[in-house]
Amino acid sequence: MNLLTITFLILAVAWLFLYFVGWLMKQQTEDMRRKAGNVVAEPAEDNAKKAIEEKQEEQPEEQHEEKPKPKPRQKPKARKKLKYFYKNDKGNVWPAEYWHMNNYIDFKVAGVNFRGDLSAYTGEFMGRLIDEPDNEYDPNAIRVEHQDGMLIGYVPKDMTQKVREFKATPCDCYVYVGKLKGKDGERHFFALCYVTERPFGE
Repeated sequence: MNLLTITFLILAVAWLFLYFVGWLMKQQTEDMRRKAGNVVAEPAEDNAKKAIEEKQEEQPEEQHEEKPKPKPRQKPKARKKLKYFYKNDKGNVWPAEYWHMNNYIDFKVAGVNFRGDLSAYTGEFMGRLIDEPDNEYDPNAIRVEHQDGMLIGYVPKDMTQKVREFKATPCDCYVYVGKLKGKDGERHFFALCYVTERPFGE
């Protein structure tokens, strides 16, 4: 074996040795990186788990927080059941259904707001139509009054003749006194009167 061959073999062995050493170091480096990655990832995973657990613990507390209770709705005041009239939720008033089978005339009583406080007479009641020939403003005037003699107002001038033709006065009538909000923003008294051909219920 000559010198050249021996030299070649030595170099080949050295190269293989260096290659093996390099491969071994590379494997060790990769192992170290993997271990380092696991070490770093574990705290991150732990922190994420802790954060999720903390949120889950906080959520029940938020859910159990007492929400302000809604104010209970006030029950609407019970309306007084009317016998002679029908009143809807908007405050509109009509004669009772029976009157549609009976002849009647109706009108808004005039001069109600000049009578003062009629609070004691609000609602429905049986009234009277009485002639007032000594009225200084209109000798044909017809009074609309309560059975106790309290003056509620008058039949409108354009209705007096029609009322007399429909039914002789004095006669009974049905009156409803209420309050409505005027253009001035205040509530004022008003009165409706119905005169039937026959007494109610006959």
